[in-house]
Amino acid sequence: MQTEQELRFSFDWTRGEYAVIAQILRHRGRSIRTVIVRVAAWGTLLVMAAVLGLTALAGEREVLLSMLPWAALLVLTLSLFRWGLPWLQAVQYPKKAQGELQFWATNEELGQASPLGSSNAAWNSLEQVVESEDFLLFYLTDSSAFYLPKRVADTDQLEWLWSLAESTVGFTDRQ
Repeated sequence: MQTEQELRFSFDWTRGEYAVIAQILRHRGRSIRTVIVRVAAWGTLLVMAAVLGLTALAGEREVLLSMLPWAALLVLTLSLFRWGLPWLQAVQYPKKAQGELQFWATNEELGQASPLGSSNAAWNSLEQVVESEDFLLFYLTDSSAFYLPKRVADTDQLEWLWSLAESTVGFTDRQ
């Protein structure tokens, strides 16, 4: 039986940390709707590329020139969603919630608070706990997690959190 323990951390995010977390959550929380939109967008791009190639081979210069701006716009849009979204989220983050973030954990629950609000959850309600190079991520759903930067905790505190996660959460992934 574990002894009762409580950990509390207060920290400020950097834009870089927030960008990393946004990227991790975005890649993990892909819904079926996201997959359908991506398949449709890339399918449209492939069809446009095929039509452009065929019209170039047939010598239809006017058709080719009329489609090029649309193909370029589609490529630009897909690129912005792929590489620009985490950057945009990181740039906007300080505007949305400036101030200190807090993370706490006891034997029964864990939680996180920001200037915008707070949330807590029982350990056994977590879906998964993942350790990355810089963070511990406590997933409530596929795309929602509490996160603790490892820089704010010492090794013993991280080990306590990890042992509690392994004993109460169904799936853990330690890197």
